Amino acid sequence: MMKFVLPAVALLAATSALAQQQFTPTQQAAMSLGQQLGLAMQNAAELAAQIQTLNAQIAEKDKRIRELEAKKPEAAK
Repeated sequence: MMKFVLPAVALLAATSALAQQQFTPTQQAAMSLGQQLGLAMQNAAELAAQIQTLNAQIAEKDKRIRELEAKKPEAAK
C-alpha cells in the first residue's frame, strides 16, 4: 500500500505546484490578448452571418422589385 501512496502524494504535490504557478506579466498579457482575439474572431463570424442574411434579404427584395417593374404597362415606363 505504501508503494502507491508515495507516488500519489508526489503527483498531487506536482499538480498543486502547477496550479499555483504564477505567470509573468508578459505571459498574462499574452493570454489576455489570446482571449480578446478569440472573442474578436467570434464577433467577426457572427457579423459575417448577419451580413449574409441581409444580403439574401436584399437580393429577394431586388428580385421582387424587378418582377413588379416587369409587370408595369409599357406606357408607364
